[in-house]
Amino acid sequence: MTHGVLPQRAYVADVMATVTEWPEVHTRPHRFGGYEFTLREREVGHLHDNGFLDIPFPRRLRDALVDEGRTGTHHLYPDSGWTTYRVNSPANVSQAVELLRLAYLHHCCVLDPFGEDLLADIDVERELDELGVSDDCKAVFAAFRSLPVGAP
Repeated sequence: MTHGVLPQRAYVADVMATVTEWPEVHTRPHRFGGYEFTLREREVGHLHDNGFLDIPFPRRLRDALVDEGRTGTHHLYPDSGWTTYRVNSPANVSQAVELLRLAYLHHCCVLDPFGEDLLADIDVERELDELGVSDDCKAVFAAFRSLPVGAP
C-alpha cells in the first residue's frame, strides 16, 4: 500500500504531539516549511510536512548515530552535523521521537552547566539506556555533562 498525503500528515502529527509534551519544547513554523522544535530558542530539530526530519547533532554524536543505522546524513548537507530521517510509516514515528529525544537531551546537557536547571527532573543515563544508545553516544553525553561552567 502506498502512503498518501493524509497518512503522511498523520505521522507528522503523531511526532509533533509527543515532542511538544516535553518540558519547555515549543513549535514554530520552520523557514523551509513544516515545524521547528525549540528548547529555549535552541533548535532541537525540524519536521517537514513531507516527513523529512532534520536534526542537528554534534558531529561525533551524528557520526555514531549514522554508523549505527539510526538515521542518515542530511539530505542536502551530508558533511555537516545535521541528519535526515524519513517519517513515512507508523514504525518510523517512534524512531523519529527517539532521535528528537536524543537531541533534546543533548541540548539539556549543554544548557545545564549554564544554570538553566533543565536536568532537575531528567535522568539522562537512564533515558540513554532506555533508548539503547551505544557507548560512543553515551561518551558524547558524558563529555557535555562534564563541561565546566562558562564553557562554550
